[in-house]
Amino acid sequence: MVIIKKAYVAKASSKKIKIDWPGNTELEKFFIDKNSTLIPFHWYTVLFNLLDNAIKYSPNNSKIDLSIAKVKKNFVISIQDQGIGIPKDHIAQVLSGLRGTNAIDSGIAGTGFGLKRISDLVQKQKGTLQIESSTLDPTGTTITITIPANKKPA
Repeated sequence: MVIIKKAYVAKASSKKIKIDWPGNTELEKFFIDKNSTLIPFHWYTVLFNLLDNAIKYSPNNSKIDLSIAKVKKNFVISIQDQGIGIPKDHIAQVLSGLRGTNAIDSGIAGTGFGLKRISDLVQKQKGTLQIESSTLDPTGTTITITIPANKKPA
């Protein structure tokens, strides 16, 4: 997790974006659970993609909230940004690997495969991915991923 923090604190600082990180105890429980069959590489991939999108599509001087927790028998990760948002009728499109028109119109570089990759990894872990987003003022997106802590990946 230290690698992710270092990489994204610098990236966020360049846009004066504040990231609220979970405490180290929560992170240790999340990544070092001896009873879990989660694949740590998958979680790093998920976090890299989520943070990259949140920073990329958020305006300068905004805020990103990241939470990671073990809730009952599930791992839950949630990230909320103040970015451009995803139109509700484009959510299925971006999860299939196509970029939303607002992302294209923003002129911000991207391939559109990040959320598709996240969705595939979450499904592989028998989890769920939920997206709530608004393109109206206030704009922003919240992505919540829930994965059973003791399920073997497909």
